[in-house]
Amino acid sequence: MTTGLRSNFAQLEAQDVQLLRLGLLAERYFPADPNTSLLKPLAGDHRTALAALKITWQLGVWFHRTFKDPAFKSGPFIPPAAPAAEPYEAADLRAELEIGRPIQAGRGAGPSGARVGAL
Repeated sequence: MTTGLRSNFAQLEAQDVQLLRLGLLAERYFPADPNTSLLKPLAGDHRTALAALKITWQLGVWFHRTFKDPAFKSGPFIPPAAPAAEPYEAADLRAELEIGRPIQAGRGAGPSGARVGAL
């Protein structure tokens, strides 16, 4: 079953529909409710939720390569729609979403520090 979804987590459909569903929900809730996007394990703002989405995406690609298709080539991480952010985080978050990489240390860098892009 292939749905043709445009999602960072679409490849997880081949393993388990519930994994796909969790990824889709995280992306869907990101703009309006970053805590829900994190699935409530951590409290955080949009920057934390975006970092968690990127890490989760990287884990999803690894999982798909390990258990289904070792030759799988994902495209780059596609940031979700920009939120109506609080004024204090709006400029930094918008810059991070536009360039697709974490904000530099000292300006609210996310917890991952991971390189974002095509895996």
